[in-house]
Amino acid sequence: MRRSCPRFGLSLVEVLIVVAIIAILIAMLLPAIQVTRESARRTQCANNLRQLGLAFSNYESARKSLPPGDKRGFELDSSRQITKIKSLGTWVTLSLPFLEQSALYDQVDFEHTYFSPENGAYHHVDLETLKCPSDVEVGLTSEHYGARGNYAANIGLGYVWMSDPYWTQNSGVPGQEEHPRALPISNYRGQQRRPSLWGFGPFLVNRGVRLRQVKDGLSHTVALCELRKASGEDTRGALHYGAGVLYVHDYVPNDPHAIDRTRYCVSIPGAPCEDAISEWRGAHQLTARSRHPHGVNVAWLDTSVRFVTNDVALETWQAMATFRGGESVAALR
Repeated sequence: MRRSCPRFGLSLVEVLIVVAIIAILIAMLLPAIQVTRESARRTQCANNLRQLGLAFSNYESARKSLPPGDKRGFELDSSRQITKIKSLGTWVTLSLPFLEQSALYDQVDFEHTYFSPENGAYHHVDLETLKCPSDVEVGLTSEHYGARGNYAANIGLGYVWMSDPYWTQNSGVPGQEEHPRALPISNYRGQQRRPSLWGFGPFLVNRGVRLRQVKDGLSHTVALCELRKASGEDTRGALHYGAGVLYVHDYVPNDPHAIDRTRYCVSIPGAPCEDAISEWRGAHQLTARSRHPHGVNVAWLDTSVRFVTNDVALETWQAMATFRGGESVAALR
């Protein structure tokens, strides 16, 4: 009489059950893993903003004011009309020594535009502190506009007006551009605002405010926020191009409409745009955007960082932008 051998394998049904259980566990765990990873990325993004806020604080202690949002040079005719504008750098350029980038700052020649031959390729250098890990990597904007980042300084309400600093055939001097029309220097501020609003934020053209001028309180006034980069020559986030790293508070974070106005616009899901030069005659307008679910990280002038959700009231969001408007943003603190 033959003895039956014990079975050690699994039947097909048992294998299928095990596979199904594993698939269910993966389906349950994967979202949790993704949430955990995004939480870590958002925390790193907030740490980057905190570092930038500390750099601003140290800059103000050393230079007695915050860095200008955009640094430009002008050429005037005999009647003090602007005939040429030179784009010389941004708050990023000026803050390099306070971001442990003194060697890079030493390469900057402020007598020439940031992308001129005299300035070499310093503006091509990626700075990890200026990048949010939640956003995708898109590389250089172009040879002229250079490296990109994800953080922009607050200029308040309105828009940034600037001619394209890309040199033209009519320029005569590399790194300069003929202004489309002569403008009185007394009328030029680089920023326009709605006349009914205290529109100014703390980072202006060729001027940064002193912290003692911030009447609304450092903990109630925004310094920096996030923006999203796009591929190609889209200039959102271009580190040393003024209109690339300045943003406005006219719209709440991650507004779904095409309200961003940027040079060489490349519309992407979540960050649609229009071309600032061809469509808006040089009026640039970047808004707060991120890849974080439900909102953006915001750095305040007291160096603190807070996450602000997309459903923030527009009045509150706009009040956060001004440094002497007298509004209350206590609900956010």
